[in-house]
Amino acid sequence: MEKFLFYWVAWLSWVWATWIMDKGKRRTQIAVISLLGIVSASHSISMFGYTINLAILFFLCLSIYFLFEKNILTQLYLYVSSMIVALGYVAIYLFSIYDPISLLIPFKFVAPIYLIFIVTFFAKQILYKLVLVFLSVSLGEIVIGIILNQLGLYNGIGMIDYLTNLTLSFISILILTLSKALIQSFERFVTRLKEEKRNVV
Repeated sequence: MEKFLFYWVAWLSWVWATWIMDKGKRRTQIAVISLLGIVSASHSISMFGYTINLAILFFLCLSIYFLFEKNILTQLYLYVSSMIVALGYVAIYLFSIYDPISLLIPFKFVAPIYLIFIVTFFAKQILYKLVLVFLSVSLGEIVIGIILNQLGLYNGIGMIDYLTNLTLSFISILILTLSKALIQSFERFVTRLKEEKRNVV
């Protein structure tokens, strides 16, 4: 399910950027990120005794690059926020291993729910929310990989459910943002109708 869902969303993003969006810098960015995400997700490398999915390195570097474009206060805020979100992500994962029965649903579904709520608390703009998700999950997966390797349980980083957590969180944030925009548009439409009706009367 993991790579299937990720590939579908990545390809749809590429198609949307290539064939639907107007030409511009944002269109090129989305198309390139989608293609590089697809390519990197299909490969892994061995480094320092770990098997690392290239996608986690790509999205980690992408998030950090985005932060470098912001002012120092925004960078610090997003870095600290991502650390807090990542620690919560790691804690939930370790708890799911220690006492899996307490979690009624699998971690790959619990994680996106946690990420959506906590990221919405820390950021208002959709771009900042997505950056926080990609950065926090990537950092969290690296910490989880190190802990599991120290315990002799697993030596992979970003190999299990990483792409699923990113994809489900990405989809959920987009749906919530679009829903909010539609509700606001509907409220403005209703308000305009009331004003027109008041003017007629």
